Amino acid sequence: MDLTPAQLLNNRYRILKLLGTGGMGAVYHAHDTVLNREIALKQLQPDPVTGDRPEQIQQQFLREAQSLAALHHPNLPRVTDYFTAEQEQYLVMDYIAGQSLHDLLRATAHGLPEQQVLAWADQLLSALEYIHQHGLIHRDIKP
Repeated sequence: MDLTPAQLLNNRYRILKLLGTGGMGAVYHAHDTVLNREIALKQLQPDPVTGDRPEQIQQQFLREAQSLAALHHPNLPRVTDYFTAEQEQYLVMDYIAGQSLHDLLRATAHGLPEQQVLAWADQLLSALEYIHQHGLIHRDIKP
């Protein structure tokens, strides 16, 4: 189910806009009306071929929510909630404002300063090392 701006989920999360889609889900920018803060809301997407949400994928999404909720690292968004509404599964995470790397590169005609790129690479590698130390593998890294 595609979510629309102003739609309220779980009597709490008001959709602001779609941020992006990927293999397992769509991510929305939303507002937590209870805590009065911006959040990112990840929605499990149906299988692109069959349209189904097999039990195996639903269990994987729940395990992902539980695993991510246990992580605490400055370069990872916190997972703060998980819920099901109208047979759809959702993961609530910190919203991190800013441009995507793709947008930043498009706006920068002469490339990015090497020191900035190296600093970002250090942050990325620190987060990946942390999740690997916790027995997890990130399978969907995006700028």
